[in-house]
Amino acid sequence: MWRRKKFIFVAVLAAVVLVGSTAGAGCAPAGGGDEELSSPPEDTGLPEGMAPPEGVPGEVPYEASMARVAEILRIDQQKLEDAFAQARSEMPDQ
Repeated sequence: MWRRKKFIFVAVLAAVVLVGSTAGAGCAPAGGGDEELSSPPEDTGLPEGMAPPEGVPGEVPYEASMARVAEILRIDQQKLEDAFAQARSEMPDQ
């Protein structure tokens, strides 16, 4: 009786390990992980036929938010954009 229960336990445990490793391998990224991921395409602005946000003629939301942040901090927008560009260039690629 004990041998039969032991055999069933080992068989169930082996099945769980097999299913778990298969699921883990399916979720793992392809390759060794040391190659770079492709970068997203450049933002070309608003899609055709879409109007800019109200109150900010001709600007896309990113530019409008940068202008608002510069206004809140009471600094020149170009200085803010330069600071962001410098921070991005100094950050390690992730």
